[in-house]
Formats: sequence, structure tokens, C-alpha cells
Amino acid sequence: MLWVDALCINQADIPERNKQVKRMAQIYRRARKVVAWLGPESSTSDGALATLDFIGAQVVATINGGRSSAPGAVHPLWYRQKTTLPYQDDTWAAISDLLARPWFSRLWVVQEIQLAAAGSSLQCGYSAVPWSNFLSAILCLYSKPQIEYSDSPCAQRLYEQLRKLNRFIWIRAEGTFADLLFLAQGLGCVDPRDKIYGLLGLSSPKLFKAISPDYSTPAAAVYQSLFLTTAAETQRLDCLAWCRLAGANTLGLPSWVPDWSLENRLAQSAGLMFASGYSRASYRLLSNTVLAVDGVRAGRVKEVRGPSPTSTADVLSAIRAWAPEDLLDGTYPTGESALDAFTLVLYQYLLIEHAPNEREGLQETREALRKHVKGAVSDDESRGGPLAYLTSSYLKGRVFLRTEDGRFGFGPSDTQPGDVIATVLGCACLLLLRPMGDRFRVVGLEHAESLLGPVQAPWRLRFSFEFTTNYHTPHFYNLDTEESTVLGHCPGIGRE
Repeated sequence: MLWVDALCINQADIPERNKQVKRMAQIYRRARKVVAWLGPESSTSDGALATLDFIGAQVVATINGGRSSAPGAVHPLWYRQKTTLPYQDDTWAAISDLLARPWFSRLWVVQEIQLAAAGSSLQCGYSAVPWSNFLSAILCLYSKPQIEYSDSPCAQRLYEQLRKLNRFIWIRAEGTFADLLFLAQGLGCVDPRDKIYGLLGLSSPKLFKAISPDYSTPAAAVYQSLFLTTAAETQRLDCLAWCRLAGANTLGLPSWVPDWSLENRLAQSAGLMFASGYSRASYRLLSNTVLAVDGVRAGRVKEVRGPSPTSTADVLSAIRAWAPEDLLDGTYPTGESALDAFTLVLYQYLLIEHAPNEREGLQETREALRKHVKGAVSDDESRGGPLAYLTSSYLKGRVFLRTEDGRFGFGPSDTQPGDVIATVLGCACLLLLRPMGDRFRVVGLEHAESLLGPVQAPWRLRFSFEFTTNYHTPHFYNLDTEESTVLGHCPGIGRE
């Protein structure tokens, strides 16, 4: 039997769509083979597919995102990051044109290919490549400095496509539904409700059972129902990290319900926070638009500094403008230097001292930042050194803030003096809340340094990178005994 969803589902019949959409995961799981149709061939598509197939045959992509040499590989060293591949701009342009096809930007295809059998493939015209080889080739190309740092416009375009596609590949059924929604950002669908329904096949069995597609329900109600359903299932409120007061809210949602139809790149730093430990959420729905939560006020914003970078090219110049007057000679409230604290907050603690998997350390990064802030080096020089990490998209759309007690942080572009910084039980992130009488509106997530107090010596906060989840896991590390303790739940608070 041949199943073609575009033909087998009557999109104009809402009851049929409601019924068939939930069946799609089962259909793709049970299919003997799934063929993803990329469209008719072009003058370069055959060569692009052949190249990807050949590269993929030399490399094995492991489940934790690593690479190794494939059995029987003709070029057994191609999996290595520093091994240069023998291809030029014409090849990069052909692969780039292939990856620009609409299939790679559609949300619905994620569960189709992720749930497909091992022998599934991508087809363009009369040529095809096995999904396994395509996956290995993409991970291999994404790791190559010859593409990432090339001056060629073709290579630069390809690297940006590989970066986005890498998130697509990492989408797995093992994470939370919030993880799936984050990884699927930027993938398109016509109906905003499909941001939820299009990923249901990858959700947990409990969530899959709890949510029934209903295309007669407004998108706002679907989003609010998902928020409350995931909160009840996980006893967590981590979806609050997605909330963003700024931007168009065309759906009329309460500020505590994320608009999943919009891309929120600021949410990517949520995985580096552990503000409330493994605490269980404590919340009550007071009305359809008011959610009461329990938490702790951690501070209040006193000063906000722009500009908010709109592109990676603006980040380094913005950092100069953000620098406090006492940055180079001041002392931070925790007793460390202001420059050390500023550096750690900028890097989200992802330096060797706190994240052993990283390449840069505090000393060299601090000195590079000192020279940059003083204007002793140009932006181009800074971009090629230890500050290269700061040119990533993580700082786009943020502004620098300082609290009433002098601590540093970063918040969304619409952060205002007087906004409250809070830790909410069941939410890993610090949140910025705007007082509105006796209530608050969620402004967005905030990243700050030691708002609740420093870790006592000889303990230090560290992050270990988990390849299976693509996240950093926080833990305490004892510098004297080398003991490592995963952060546990808050005393007296359970976790289910």
C-alpha cells in the first residue's frame, strides 16, 4: 500500500483532519520505507545527492552526535574535524541549493523522517540518498572548519544552512515537548495550531493521549491548553522560558502562555539555567488569563543599557556600549572583579573553569575582553580570538542590565528599570516580571550572575555537556576532593 498524506487526507474536512492527524505517527512508524520527496531534479541536484551519499558512506554518526569512520570507508579519516575534504565552491553551491528546497523548512516532515524505518531515503528527481548517509554527511560537513571559517560566500551560505539543519537532525522523541518546540523553531506550517499538532507524534505517550487535534479550536486556546497540560504532566513550568512580552501577539494570549507561532531565539539559553533546581511547580489557575505561581523575588532592575544587537555583526560593538564605567577596576558584590563577573555572565559560565568541555578559559577570555572594551583591538580582530563565541546568535535581541544591588545580567530588548527578577518553583530560568498593580506580566527570561548568592568554596558550579540530549547539565564540583554532585531538588519539594 502506498500512502501519500497530501492525497490521503481531505484538508477541507475538519473532522477528518482531526482524526487522521493523530494517526500519522502510527503510519510512519509502521511504514516499511518512507521516501521524502524533495522535488524534481535540477542541473546540480544529482551531483549534490551523490556527494552527500559518498561523504555519508565514509562516516558513521553516533547516537550522541559524534562521528567515527564507517566500516569499509574509502577515506577513513574524513570523520575527523581537521581533515580537509577535496571539494570546492561548485560542490558547496550544489549542496546549498539542494538544502534550500522547501522540504527542509517544513515542520510536518520532522516526525515523518524521525519515525521512519532505517531504510528510508530522500529523493530528488530520479536520484536518492539513504537518510542514514544524509545524516552522517550533514554532521560531518557541519564539523569542518574549511566550511565554517571560509571566506567563500558559497561556503558561508552552506554553513548557515548546516547550522539550522543540525537542529532539525537533533529533534528526538526522548526530550520534553518544550525541547521539541525549541528545536523546531523556524520550521514552517500554514496553520499556527500545527506548531503543536505537527510534533505530537514525537511527544510522550501521556501527552500524546492528552492532546487531541481539533482544528475548530482557536490557536490561542490550543497553546494555552498545551501549557497547562505539560505543566500537569511534568509538574514543571519550564515553558515560561518561551514567553516574550515584546513582539506581535496576534493571538491575544496571556503573557504566561508562549506564542509558539513566533521564533524566540532568546530561549536557547534556558538550558544553561537551574534557578529552582528540580523543584515541583506550585501554581493555581485563578481565571482563564491569570496564573498564580509560587517563587522568590531575586532582585529588581535598576539600569538598562542598549543597544540590542540585531545581527551577529553588531554584538561586539554592543558589548563596548554595555560595559559599566567601573568594569576594569571595580569590585563586584560577590568580591570578585567586575571584569570577571562581566565575562562569566557574557559567556553564561561556559568557560573551562565551569564547563570542562569548552576550549576557552577565564584568564585569556578576560584579557581579550579587556582589550576589546578599551578599544585596543578592532571588532574583526576580536571576532577571530577568544571572543568568537560572543558573536553567536545568543546575544542578539538582548540588553545589559544591572540590579539595585549592583549585579549584572542580560534580558530581552524591552527590559525596563523596575522589572522584577524572580525564581519560580518548577522553572529553571530566572524570569523578568513587570509589576502591573497587584499582578505581573512576564517580560521574558533573564540571565544573571549569583543573584541568589555565590557557591561556597571549595565548591564550584560546573556544566557538563550531555551529547544524548544536546544540553549542558549543571552540577557542583569540589575543587579539593574532586567530588561531583548533580544538583538535586529543593529541600521539602518533591519531583515526579
